[in-house]
Amino acid sequence: MCYAMGMFIAINEDHLNMRVAAIWGAAIFAFLLTKPLDEAITPLILQLPAPIDSFIELWRVRMILYFVSAPFVLIYVAKYLPRLPFFKRDISYGVYLFAWPIQEAIVAQFIAHGRHASSIEVFAIAMPITLGVAIVSAIMVEEPALKLKNRRLFGWRTTRTDRANLR
Repeated sequence: MCYAMGMFIAINEDHLNMRVAAIWGAAIFAFLLTKPLDEAITPLILQLPAPIDSFIELWRVRMILYFVSAPFVLIYVAKYLPRLPFFKRDISYGVYLFAWPIQEAIVAQFIAHGRHASSIEVFAIAMPITLGVAIVSAIMVEEPALKLKNRRLFGWRTTRTDRANLR
């Protein structure tokens, strides 16, 4: 659903006020983090006709609201806000590489302690850890590895021009 929302935003971006959409998305996301959501939505669900209100569960409402609001916030932050001036590193590969194992470790810890972790709790805990590990990976692994890309290793040169000359 997030992918579909991303496509919707990409197609209609010229007609959307992304700042307003991001503010609404952030407000919905903040609303999802509060406990009164149960109290706010349950009376509305009970007003629906009987076959519908028995089908609608609160976790489904939460997920739909999350999947509709999160892409607006994420796209606005990624595309329209300026980059942090003190942070020049590309940590995208580290985030891609380490996010899933960190999330799984967090879920395993919740299960080991007899608790169920909501997706928002896992996100809130995993995001700073993932960013920290990705920054360390960028500094200690990726940047030194990128410095080796134009060096001769085992008699082989790894530049594009040498690869072109091999053809």
